[in-house]
Amino acid sequence: MLAGGLLVGVASPATVAGLPRESWSTLAVGDVMRPIADVPVVEPDDLLAEAAAQLGGGLDRIPVAVDGALVGVVTVGALARALGARAREAAAS
Repeated sequence: MLAGGLLVGVASPATVAGLPRESWSTLAVGDVMRPIADVPVVEPDDLLAEAAAQLGGGLDRIPVAVDGALVGVVTVGALARALGARAREAAAS
């Protein structure tokens, strides 16, 4: 979630999926998000291994930010696809 252009929190897919669908029309994103202080955030220059090590604990993605502004997201799916591609390349060599 952004406020004034700055990242203030993250609502995980697992949290949203656990909510009754009928509550979606009365809950704001801010009601279900984890405050950014409680979420690992990486910067573009951080090592990918550091980002991967922080995934888990109910998070399947980590925000990438610069000075509090969201510039991207690292996801478990993207990491898994990258690892799979590398494994395929290694097997083909």
